[in-house]
Amino acid sequence: MIVVLNNRQFGKNLRFLRRRHHYSRWELANLICSYPKVIRDWETGRSFDVDSVCMLNIGKLFGIPIESLIDDDLRRIYKSRK
Repeated sequence: MIVVLNNRQFGKNLRFLRRRHHYSRWELANLICSYPKVIRDWETGRSFDVDSVCMLNIGKLFGIPIESLIDDDLRRIYKSRK
């Protein structure tokens, strides 16, 4: 199932988490069963079509609820915890 997101927060959060965990787009794509180009498109807002399996895999990999990936500004939340 494909989930179509109508905001850019998911892409911003994905880029933040990927960089925080020192993954390249290629590494992240392999971990969540996707392709580097798809990761790039999500991060840059070129595409908002996210496979639900990928979304679940991203949440599991980073230990983040799907709702937070979509709605929250994770970068700001992590900075406020310091």
